[in-house]
Amino acid sequence: LRVNFDGDCSWKILFSALSLETVTSFAGVMSTQITLVALAVLCHGSPPAPQYSVVGNSCWNTTHVLIKHGVADPFQDGILLKPCADQFRCNPSTGTCLADNIDIHLKRSADFQIVETVASSESLNCSSTDPHVDAEKGRMLCEILAATRATEPTFGHSLGNTWETCPASQKGSIDGCTFNTSAGWRECIGQNVAKQASLLTSLAPHLLISAGLMEFLDASNLDDPSQFYIEGRCCQSGSIGQWGSNTTCVPDVTTKCIQDYYTSWGRVYLDAGVRAFFFGQSRLTGGGRPCDTNGRTGCSRVSTAGAAGFLAVVSALRAYAAERDYGPVFFGPQAASGFELANGTEIADWVYGAQHLHARDAWLVQPFNANGTNPTVGSQWYGSGDYHDANRLNNANGLPVLLDFDNFSGDESVPDDIRRLASWPNTTRPAFVKTLWHTLRLYNPNATLSIPFSKAAGGNWPQMRPAQPQCWSGTWGAGDGLYFGAYSCGIVDVTADLFVNATSQPTPDQLLAAVDVHHFGTALQSRDLTAVWAFQTLLARDFTSVTEYDNAVASLPEVVVGARGARCDFALTILSSPEYTHSTCAKTRSCTSTRLSQFLCLNDATCMQTAHGSIRAFESIVGQETIATTQNSTALARNMCAAADSIALFGNAALLDPAWHVK
Repeated sequence: LRVNFDGDCSWKILFSALSLETVTSFAGVMSTQITLVALAVLCHGSPPAPQYSVVGNSCWNTTHVLIKHGVADPFQDGILLKPCADQFRCNPSTGTCLADNIDIHLKRSADFQIVETVASSESLNCSSTDPHVDAEKGRMLCEILAATRATEPTFGHSLGNTWETCPASQKGSIDGCTFNTSAGWRECIGQNVAKQASLLTSLAPHLLISAGLMEFLDASNLDDPSQFYIEGRCCQSGSIGQWGSNTTCVPDVTTKCIQDYYTSWGRVYLDAGVRAFFFGQSRLTGGGRPCDTNGRTGCSRVSTAGAAGFLAVVSALRAYAAERDYGPVFFGPQAASGFELANGTEIADWVYGAQHLHARDAWLVQPFNANGTNPTVGSQWYGSGDYHDANRLNNANGLPVLLDFDNFSGDESVPDDIRRLASWPNTTRPAFVKTLWHTLRLYNPNATLSIPFSKAAGGNWPQMRPAQPQCWSGTWGAGDGLYFGAYSCGIVDVTADLFVNATSQPTPDQLLAAVDVHHFGTALQSRDLTAVWAFQTLLARDFTSVTEYDNAVASLPEVVVGARGARCDFALTILSSPEYTHSTCAKTRSCTSTRLSQFLCLNDATCMQTAHGSIRAFESIVGQETIATTQNSTALARNMCAAADSIALFGNAALLDPAWHVK
């Protein structure tokens, strides 16, 4: 056994198994390989960092190092460490398989938001047989390690962030790492995240880790805390006390103080293996400018000085990564489609925001209105009036968008996304998550829903709210059981299923086979989603431009209730358009009825059975090869609409005029 030592480090290695086997090398040489399976590696001091080299499209361990960031490494010198899939290549600085663009990584995203609060040494106590045991005992890191092994995500969202508070004395320890300055405190947090990242990437070799440079600052986090209280030095004006304590504020990225602060955190996280960053609440930290005079557009942009501040941080971190040959690093704003075109400064690779699930009133992926009111009043699901990242009108560059289940609320009277998700029973939550996932992917192919593997269940941190009785895991910290966990909340299997074909857009039939059609039908009360669904089913294409999308949405009422009325009229407008009438589908026996069945019946068996007689009559009218007249398709649509409304497939059909007929 050969181990490289770096620094003053004493070792104790415990082995659970030893095996001998005859192997053949690539050169055809027969030899005996001794395999030692390590139970634990205990180190006092800094562990030696392994080195990786690229051979073909894979990572190889090229140092005689048994450990990786203090974690047992199952591979020895010259052994294939991580084979990389197509579109990925080995990054020697991390020993993981990374792509040159972030979009492919985001398609399989797991949210690790609060696991950085757990000491990495917890992994030594994980159950070897059942992750539910870890969930019951509140071993959060163990729970997400098991979920990561089962699902192999390609994006690990928010493994680290700066919503942290250094002790006022700036002294203490984190999982054996001792510090006596705020810089040392950041380094200790970085070491813990590095160990967790190593554990996670050993189970998911294509995992890209992200961290947040957040909208939170405590005076003790600064190298010189006295700077905190100087007006205009570090904090947004008037924000001291924003997060409860008078030692907290919203950092101001236009200041050198915060540019240096964000950069110091970014370097720590880059050294820990993080390769993607988001700027938390970028409109707060970057000084959001007022909306345009129409009150609708421009609301998600930061100020000119804010854009320059973000650019300064991004430039410094890109230079640091290049200096150390870390490979590509990706940056983006959170909670507004932000600064990618702010005043001409293009510095974003991706966008991160909250999807604001609204389970009450049966809405699915749904943001609140701009003024925070119930989304059933005013602008609708990612609609033209919503200032949201996933809205096609807000993201002029078409940047990839990641949405999470937000836990913004510490107020029990204002339920947040994660509590709404947790309110569903474990038996039905997987179907609900699958519907949410596919609904978002349908609406905006550039957007993906991040699946929560560990999430504080309300409020940013546990002390903000009492324990809840739903699906959250057991004891955590003081035994409050506050986090949403992948196994305890029953979403591991559905996540693995979603990740299988996550990079490809499903056809309408594939989507309908995956979703709960009644949940999906209720979401289709949104005029934005209805417009997208109509084009995908009836024209078999997406919109060619934002203008085409906006015009289609504007032609529909704000709430498209039921199948009869605006939904049916919209379908007939498309079927009578030159694009459709000149298409091959308009001239074949059953194509029109198939597409109308997708759009109006959602392939629902009951709806189809109710409309079955009219479909047969329709097909007998049109003959074996061609459709005779638009009148025949109108008659078919009328019957399908009545069938859909008879089972309230698109909401409360009783709200409609029973005497309604197709115009």
